[in-house]
Amino acid sequence: MSAKTGKSKKTKGSARSTRAGLVFPVGRLHRILRKGNYAQRIGAGAPVYIAAVLEYLTAEVLELAGNAARDNKKSRINPRHLQLAVRNDEELNKLLTGVTISEGGVLPSIQAVLLPKKTVAEKAESEILRNAAHSSSILFDNRPFFEISSELRQRTDVRVRRAATTTITTRRTQRRAFTATTTSVS
Repeated sequence: MSAKTGKSKKTKGSARSTRAGLVFPVGRLHRILRKGNYAQRIGAGAPVYIAAVLEYLTAEVLELAGNAARDNKKSRINPRHLQLAVRNDEELNKLLTGVTISEGGVLPSIQAVLLPKKTVAEKAESEILRNAAHSSSILFDNRPFFEISSELRQRTDVRVRRAATTTITTRRTQRRAFTATTTSVS
């Protein structure tokens, strides 16, 4: 007990942010809600809820921006990474449609018409890869992509070569047989 007042000493109060398990300031948000004339009365749970939502959105944007920075081999997040993070995420892009991020740049996009046309070989290779993905004859364990694609090319080329060779040899045999029969008849 305190000698002057006769009351017991109060334990130190804890901040509402700490009690809610948040980093964002609940007290400051409560003050902003009261001063902003949004309503005559502000409930005790409203600033806690707003702080939780803001903290979640901030964490989400920072996580995506950190991934964008890491993809660009940078250790510091800059406005460009924030822009890429927000615009590449469908929900965040919808939420922040009217927001302009200063120094953010634009999303890279090239229209399909402007891209070079695929060659016949590239189309055939993509078809081979698509068909081989459904085949159980090739295992995609932990091998690099180029190794698998070269194996596919080799296998299909061998099959094509074999088919072409057998076709050519059968045609030659048929011609020889035809010429032999025509010469023997005459």
